[in-house]
Amino acid sequence: MAQTTTKPAQPPEQLSDPAQDSANTGWIWPSASDPRWPFAGTLTLYAILGTTLLGFNRNPLQILMTILIGCLLDMGLAWSIRGQRIIPLSAWISCTSIALLLNYSHNYYMLLLPVLITVGSKYVLTFKGRHVFNPSMFGVAISLLCANELITAAPAYQWGGSLAISAFILMVALSLFAFKIRKGALIVSFLVFYTLQTALRAWIMRHHLPPETLFLGTLTSAPFFIFTFYMITDPQTSPKTPKGQIIFAFVLTCVDLVLHKYESVFTFFYAALIMASGKFLFLHLREIYREGLFQRLRTALFNPRQGRAFGLVGGLAAIMAGAYVLNSKPAVSAVAIGFQFENIPPAQSGIHTTMGNALNEVDPRLRHIAKWLLSVGDAVAVGDFDGDGRQDLFFTFPMKQHADRNALYRNLGGFRFER
Repeated sequence: MAQTTTKPAQPPEQLSDPAQDSANTGWIWPSASDPRWPFAGTLTLYAILGTTLLGFNRNPLQILMTILIGCLLDMGLAWSIRGQRIIPLSAWISCTSIALLLNYSHNYYMLLLPVLITVGSKYVLTFKGRHVFNPSMFGVAISLLCANELITAAPAYQWGGSLAISAFILMVALSLFAFKIRKGALIVSFLVFYTLQTALRAWIMRHHLPPETLFLGTLTSAPFFIFTFYMITDPQTSPKTPKGQIIFAFVLTCVDLVLHKYESVFTFFYAALIMASGKFLFLHLREIYREGLFQRLRTALFNPRQGRAFGLVGGLAAIMAGAYVLNSKPAVSAVAIGFQFENIPPAQSGIHTTMGNALNEVDPRLRHIAKWLLSVGDAVAVGDFDGDGRQDLFFTFPMKQHADRNALYRNLGGFRFER
């Protein structure tokens, strides 16, 4: 009886290098039925509308450069690391997303950072040859965390603050691809859980913020719907089974709730980053347990393909950092102005007020916003009412005690005042 043997499968991290892969040198074209085409088309449509009809503060050239540089970088890395000639549809989607969600209008150089983070993460942060982080989510979150506010979240008003825009994004997503990518359980469960979470936050903050403010803020938030339909539904990085999708949505919502204690804007990006980081660590720690530390390091890190990825992406990052420090880093020079401000205590100035009970005296239906309404009246007017050549002060303090809400202070000189 003939005996057949099979050659052990090669670990994915030890896939052959481009020199060996280049036997198949043809271009890798996305098929016409590829679900990424509707993603790319709709995101591009949002970018066009943003620069023509809405209030985007990135000009069309910046958005075009973001997408073009990202696509060229993806093509270059795919060829250098994997020996593949690709049509960079994924990079088009990812870079259009960061162009919509990030504000880097200070200069053209800053747009390179999120592009490198977004595209580079696909080749560096991998498990068995596949990326674990959604590229656009990773690019947005890391840019916001590391750019020291030179890159910020795009302002909400750029979308017009209208329910119509959110409804448009929602309907386009539902009609073109939401039902085709088999992520319905993920989308529906996340929307349900996030609605319940918003209701909980509205109840907790009911004395500080009108509940409708939180709900309207979410319903009119285009980035929230882009995150829901275009990021967490990524087939490569999201759960495959309905049960896994529901659990993922629940945990994501809970992590987001915890983050709201520290941050109030776009916490869902950071929540997704935390979850993906946990998954990334779990996958590699599990392999370390199975293979041993040194074997895992050899197969996952010290192989030709991963070495090229670290070298190329790390080299580009070093070049960018050097160019930024030498040419683009904002430089501020201090100019001696010849004076300085000093604190003058009430005992010397004679100006003193006491907090009153005005916040509890307003209509109970307005107490949750009374602070903002009354504080608008805090003001000071300056003028020489007695004609002695010194500037006197007139204060209005709606939230102070009755005796201090309106007060005129006569200037006696030497930063001393008399009521």
